[in-house]
This record gives sequence, C-alpha cells and structure tokens, in this order.
Amino acid sequence: MEEERRKLVFKRSDKYFTISIYTIIVVSVCAILVKAIFNFAETLDFLKDLINGLAPFMVGILIAYCINPLYNWLYHKAFKKLFRGKCAKFRKYFSILISYVIFVGVIVSLLVYIIPNILNSVNDLVENAKSFSDKAYDWFEKTAKKYPDLDLERIEKSLESAYPTAIDFIQNSATNIGTKIYGTSKSVLSWIYNILMGFVVSFYLILDKKSMIRSLKRLIYAIFSEKHARIIISNLRESNDIFSDFIIGKFIDSSIIGVICFVVCTVLHIDYALIVSMVVGITNMIPYIGPFIGGFIGGLLLLVVAPGSLVKFVILVIILQQFDGFILGPMILGDKTGLRPFWILFAVTLGGWAGGILGMFLGVPIVAVVANLVDKFVNARLVKKGLIVPKIYASQKLSDRDERK
Repeated sequence: MEEERRKLVFKRSDKYFTISIYTIIVVSVCAILVKAIFNFAETLDFLKDLINGLAPFMVGILIAYCINPLYNWLYHKAFKKLFRGKCAKFRKYFSILISYVIFVGVIVSLLVYIIPNILNSVNDLVENAKSFSDKAYDWFEKTAKKYPDLDLERIEKSLESAYPTAIDFIQNSATNIGTKIYGTSKSVLSWIYNILMGFVVSFYLILDKKSMIRSLKRLIYAIFSEKHARIIISNLRESNDIFSDFIIGKFIDSSIIGVICFVVCTVLHIDYALIVSMVVGITNMIPYIGPFIGGFIGGLLLLVVAPGSLVKFVILVIILQQFDGFILGPMILGDKTGLRPFWILFAVTLGGWAGGILGMFLGVPIVAVVANLVDKFVNARLVKKGLIVPKIYASQKLSDRDERK
C-alpha cells in the first residue's frame, strides 16, 4: 500500500509545465483575438484610450532614452574617480541629478531665448495678416487696370455674393469658439501633464533600470528553457538598441537640420526665420514624410504673410532634405531601422492613426523591431528546414541579382 501511495504522489515535470504555459498563452491570445474581431469598434476605442492612458509612460521612455547616454557618461567616466570608497554609493544619484539639471537647463535656456522671439513673430504675423486683405484688393485693382479684357466684374460679383456666406461661417465659428478654446486648453493641459509625469517616469526608469533588467531576466529564465531564454534576452537587447539608436539619432539629426535652417534663413533674410526653422526641425523628427510636412506648413505661412521669401524657403527646404537624406542622415543614423520606404510610410500612417504625432514618430522603430523579429523567426525556420531563400522582408534589402529576378 505504501509503495502504491508513493507512486501516486505528484511529481513536477518541467516539460509539462512549459507545455501548460504555452497552452495558456495560446488560448488567451485566441480568446482576445476573437473578442477583438467581433467587437472591432469597441476594440479600436479601447486601444486609443489605452494609448492615451499610457502616454506619460511613452513620454517617459523617450526622455529616458535621451538622458540615459548622458547619465552613462557621467556615471562610468566623469564621476568614476570622484566618488570612491564610502562615497561610491552616491555616484548614481549624483549622476542622475546632474543629468537632469543639464537636460532641463538646456531646454529652459532654449525656451527663454525662443519664446520671446516666437511672441514677436506672432505679433508680426497678426499685423501682416490684417494688411493681407488690403494687399489683395490693391492687386485686384492693378490687375483690372492692366488687363481690361478680363471679365473681373463677374469675379467681383461672385465675391460679393459669397460675402454673406462667409459672414455666416464666421458667426457660426464664433459661436463655437468657446468649445474650441476649451478643447484646445484641455489638450494643452493634457500634454503638460504627460510631460511632467514623463519626467517622473524617466527618473525611476533610469534609477531602477538595473533592478528592472535583473527582474525581467529572472522571469524569462523561470518561464522558458535556458536556450530560449538566451534567445529572448538577445532579441530584447537588439530591440532596445534599435529604439535607442533611432530616437537619439533622429533627435540629433533634426536638431542639426533646425539649426542649419535657422542660420541659412537668417543669412538669406527669410522672414520669420525662427518659426519656420522650428517647424522644419520638429517635423523632421517624423521619418520620411516629415520634411514634406514642415516645408508645406512653413511655405503656407510665408505665402500668406511674406510671399517674397517663399521661393528662397522652398529651395532651402529642398536642399536641406537632400542633404539630410544623402549625407547627414546616413552619417548619424546609418541604417538603424533597415526598413524599406513602403514600410516606413506604413509605420508613419499607422502610428499617426493610433497615437497622433507621437505615434508617427514611434511607429517606425516599433515596426522595425517587429520586422527584425519576424525576419529572425523566418531565418531560423528556414535553417531548420535546410532551405535558402532570398531575404525579402521589411527589414532587408534585396541584392541586385535578386531585384533583377
């Protein structure tokens, strides 16, 4: 009886434990997919609410990626000899403190210089916008005198008939201006909250990054076999490199483009150099289509208030775009993402739909990480089957021989 009872005692099996974990994961994923498909509209609303809720953490991750290189340099090089012995434990906190002081100090210094200039430029814009209608009327009269054969009276009557409609539109817009101001104020306050919370999140990410990485490794090794755990950790490390290299590189690249644009605009006496340069620099953060957006916004602004500077600005934007695409971008970023233009457009479009401007920026590294993981999985399966197939995935470039085929 005693021997039979011992045989019935449950014995743990790592094999069946792993199978159970995989089964739970597969069943859970299938249930979520079925729920999402049959409630697609609710799923989209949930995803958008989730992204909005996670916005402070996304901003915090971006800030942490920007500050982390400075922190690493201060911690491992600048303060290594300064803090020794009993004072060594203070090196991390002092490095974090100095990193944030430098980062925030640079931002505040830029704002102190930029904001007054922006306010002056906005005042000039308002004054020029008031005189724009007078200039348009003078141009209309000169054109009528210069080309008497043109039927300008019909155009004038059409404009007069459209005047009541325009007045009604302005009145309706004025009626809803309170709602628009409330919505804009709410959006601005939301972004301020996200940025402030982002700084808090980034602080704890940098402070506890070693313990977080250690806990994640323990969890991965506890769930998966040693072989699979090493593969997962290697992929996570590579994905982190893609993110950090892209974010930091794109930030440096866009800052340089913005500064060059401002300097050249000042030399060429292009009006509102600071505003259009900021637009060009900020929109350049959006991969591939960012320069087009910045050029369009800046060109439209100059067309309304300073048309004499439009041609020079358009030529400058085209030159900057070529310089960034063929020289500066490859020098700083290299081929960090490895994505083809189609997949970059796909990532920007999908990211913009899901997360607005922030999503347009983060969409590219996210798609690059997914493409890299898919490519590794496919390569591993092909090697296992003993097959050699040309790489044609989003993160790979075809050779000339493959393209000819």
